[in-house]
Amino acid sequence: ADPDGVDGETLRTDFDDVDDYNGLVDVGARDQFGNAPSALSRYTVTVTVTPSSALTSVPSADAERVDVRVTYAPNVTVALTGYRARY
Repeated sequence: ADPDGVDGETLRTDFDDVDDYNGLVDVGARDQFGNAPSALSRYTVTVTVTPSSALTSVPSADAERVDVRVTYAPNVTVALTGYRARY
């Protein structure tokens, strides 16, 4: 749930719920404060957040799938998937 009732913040410093990360693309990985460490400049991070019915004991309106993909040139990709439930 969005704590301030405003969904879809666009500035990273305003992100306050998982939905705000949907569509995030960072060319050069960033830390939790938005800083881009120079050692990670060749990484690209993309985030997709979608409603999910995969958690059978949680209504789909209360569950979201979070996919994070990290790519590193030339041909390295790591994909992670997790779920966030409202409870």
